[in-house]
Amino acid sequence: MTYPDPATCDDRIYAFRSVHPDGRSSLGFRWPLTPGAVVEADGPFTDRPDDGCPAREGDGICLAHTAAGMASGRIPAITVLVCSYDPADLLGTEPDGSKVRVKRCRVESVHDLPGVLRGADGAEGHDCLPTPANLSRADLSRADLYGADLSRAKLSGAIVDRATTWPAGFDPIAAGVRVAR
Repeated sequence: MTYPDPATCDDRIYAFRSVHPDGRSSLGFRWPLTPGAVVEADGPFTDRPDDGCPAREGDGICLAHTAAGMASGRIPAITVLVCSYDPADLLGTEPDGSKVRVKRCRVESVHDLPGVLRGADGAEGHDCLPTPANLSRADLSRADLYGADLSRAKLSGAIVDRATTWPAGFDPIAAGVRVAR
């Protein structure tokens, strides 16, 4: 298996999306959990440059550029795919830049996000993600963050529930998270 060369990271645009642990999307599409796998929409594609969401099956692949965009799929940010796409494959972008719709993309890496936050070595693949993690408005419901180093993570507006576990001494309310009811 080959991974992209970090020197070429500027050639593609990076985005991400959360999926269920088995790779399913909110509409039941099963994403490959294999770095390097290419996903391609069948088309036909609608001419909607100001819309980052497919209008129907085949109308593109929805990827997120922000945690809010990822949260719009209503899948907790537990299994997160870092994907990349060629700018020529861009079909549409949400006005706020939170999501894009593309013809095809490549899975660059697969992450157990709570594990990453705990410092676990659970990532598969290569990506060009910046640090620190910006999890503002992410859905962290049911996430086990017990051993995570959240000292630099941006969590303002992240959604959690009573099942979310935190590192000892961490104050989620002070970090700006919202508890789902």
